[in-house]
Amino acid sequence: MGTMIESRLLLAAQLDAFLADLERQARPNTVSAYRSDLTLAAQYLTRPLDQIGMNDVVTFLSTGDVSATTRARRAASLKRFFAWAVQQGLLLTKPMIKIERVRLDDPAPRGLRREQIEAIFAVIPRQQMRDRLLFRLIYDTGLRVGEALGVHLEQDFRLTDLNCTYTWIT
Repeated sequence: MGTMIESRLLLAAQLDAFLADLERQARPNTVSAYRSDLTLAAQYLTRPLDQIGMNDVVTFLSTGDVSATTRARRAASLKRFFAWAVQQGLLLTKPMIKIERVRLDDPAPRGLRREQIEAIFAVIPRQQMRDRLLFRLIYDTGLRVGEALGVHLEQDFRLTDLNCTYTWIT
């Protein structure tokens, strides 16, 4: 009888129930990623849930040559699973509680090539000065679209201030 109780408390045995609950509140791609991460975790974390400790989780997360993004996603999957297990009464505490979140570097900004900028300008009709000015403002200053849309011509500029020249730097 003891093995019956232990097998019920294995991560692998609870995975389908967790994913069924998750499907009601998450997008299909999220469910798929969690399924993949937790199936892999179930292969490494083979002890009953209440015997899985912080060191087991840290060891699993550092297994394999994977990117920080993958480690962060796996940690998020486990964190959500263990929180669910506590809600279901399968665990008293969450083994992830003292594990520091995987820190990710900020993504590098993505820019457009000169040819792409010229192609955009080419399709904006010359008589649509407002559109040309707005795009030029965003491109030349690095403003976000929301910031540029918040600029009020009457309040922030005088028409004489708009005499600008532009030179490509190559």
